[in-house]
Amino acid sequence: MTISYDEEFSSLMIRWRGSLWKAVLKDLIWFYAAYYAILGFQWYILDEKQKEYFTGWINWCEIGTQYIPLSFLLGFFVSVIVARWWEQFNWISWPDKMMMMVSACLPGKENQPVREAIARWSSLQSAIAWSGISVRTLKRFPTERHLVAAKLMTEEEYDLYMNTDAPQGKWFIPIIWIINLIRKQYQDKKIDSVQMQMLLQQVYSFRDGFAMLFVYDWVKIPLVVAIATYGYFFICLIGRQPKLDQKSMSTEITILFPIFTTFQMLFYLGWLKVGQFLMNPFGEDDDDFELNYVLDRNTAIAHMMATDLADQCPTIGKLDDPDYLELIKTIPHTRASFKIQDVIPKSHLASFRLCDKDMQLINPEDIEDENRAAEAKGQRQRLGGFVRAIEARRKKTTEEPLSEEAEHLNNGTEDGKDQCTAEFFFSQSALKDIGDYRPRPGPRPKVLQDEAFHPTTKVSRDPSRTIGPIIIGPGPKVDATTKISRDPSRTIGPIIIRPGPKVDATTKISRDPSRTIGPIIIGPGPKVDATTKISRDPSRTIGPIIIGPGPKVDATTKISRDPSRTIGPIIIGPGSPKLSGFKVPF
Repeated sequence: MTISYDEEFSSLMIRWRGSLWKAVLKDLIWFYAAYYAILGFQWYILDEKQKEYFTGWINWCEIGTQYIPLSFLLGFFVSVIVARWWEQFNWISWPDKMMMMVSACLPGKENQPVREAIARWSSLQSAIAWSGISVRTLKRFPTERHLVAAKLMTEEEYDLYMNTDAPQGKWFIPIIWIINLIRKQYQDKKIDSVQMQMLLQQVYSFRDGFAMLFVYDWVKIPLVVAIATYGYFFICLIGRQPKLDQKSMSTEITILFPIFTTFQMLFYLGWLKVGQFLMNPFGEDDDDFELNYVLDRNTAIAHMMATDLADQCPTIGKLDDPDYLELIKTIPHTRASFKIQDVIPKSHLASFRLCDKDMQLINPEDIEDENRAAEAKGQRQRLGGFVRAIEARRKKTTEEPLSEEAEHLNNGTEDGKDQCTAEFFFSQSALKDIGDYRPRPGPRPKVLQDEAFHPTTKVSRDPSRTIGPIIIGPGPKVDATTKISRDPSRTIGPIIIRPGPKVDATTKISRDPSRTIGPIIIGPGPKVDATTKISRDPSRTIGPIIIGPGPKVDATTKISRDPSRTIGPIIIGPGSPKLSGFKVPF
């Protein structure tokens, strides 16, 4: 590239060669000429009514420019062009690697003619191939006789080249001459098959650069963006005109010079021109690649590697030689270079440190024990939160007055002789239906301590109207079954107290299962049979109550008229240690 952009901003703004002003100057002149021609037509020829009509055209064209995504189109176009431009530069062929391999495989004075022939043919190949894509190279070698005059081709080679019939192009003929020469050296046993393979691989890579440049020159990018850009500024010729009618001039500022349109032309047309210049980087523009210099450089380097540097190797000396240079650890600086502080790269973990506890060696079994202890602690904390919630609910309910039904239930049975301890679990809506049924303040009754106490509760789909079973079992495990009716708001689960052996009981369910209450069984002794007569009012029906042989017990149940507020029977079984107290916590 002939232009260097490493100068100051002020110098870049005033330079001409390779500048923005040079790229867009012609287009700016044509735009200003057309713009002021339309302005003069509007100012001097149109009358007031026609100016108002022309103002409508100005507004319409100004709105129309908003529908052209010029920024997006130019950004996409320039990004593709820049990527293509850099790829073409990378495909420029350099003979350095190939000549290095030739010098290594064909050393000595006896092989110098072979090395010089390969170096000259590589330059001939570049001159012929680049003349087809670069204007500068074509002007340097317009005909094949100019190649002979430049001593890149002999008369014999000229005859062979011109007598070859190749309508599709014959730029690759010098490459074929190089391959045939390498094959001849292999036939003369000067190189082996491995060396021949390495040499041919470098020749193929050298050839691929020319082929790819021909492909880039063949396939072009459509200039749709150029049509969009020039169409946009053609609309601006009318859309950016000042409005000269009396109504617009009284309400708006009239500026006769298109200031912001000029900035748009500098930016948009500047990007468009840059893309057009970079699309063909082998032309005569200021920013195009200088292939003539590359050709001169490659010719000089190839000749140097084939002749002067082919067998050049300095002596390394010996350890006892006074002129032997020892390897130094550091390279000295000058004063100017030492003032520039070098940033030594470091890993981002260079300052990372662990504490002493984290660096201790551990046993995996100890870690597992700690994890189990942490899980158990977490479960205890969650259970503690649940208990605190129950206590808060209990404290809230003890502050409310007691109703008559709750007072009755809190006193236990009528005779006050045999009482049991039970816990009831209700939903929020059930608590609302039952009312203020809670224990009295004062000392709590004693609970059975001799055997296990297991309560279970099954909640129906409508928890607001269902109370699950309440089971008190100080003895062995008991079994109970309950069939829930379809209307869960009218069903109450069984209340079972079984301190003795297992018993069997059967219950016949009425036809209306929504009004049936499951069995309540107390069986401390052998199997017994019992029947129950169902009353006519199903809302006041209580399922069978079966009491096995043993001392008599009394049980009372108070049924409210609203079946949704029904409380099941409370039964105190005989036998076993005497139960005292009646506990209903919330």
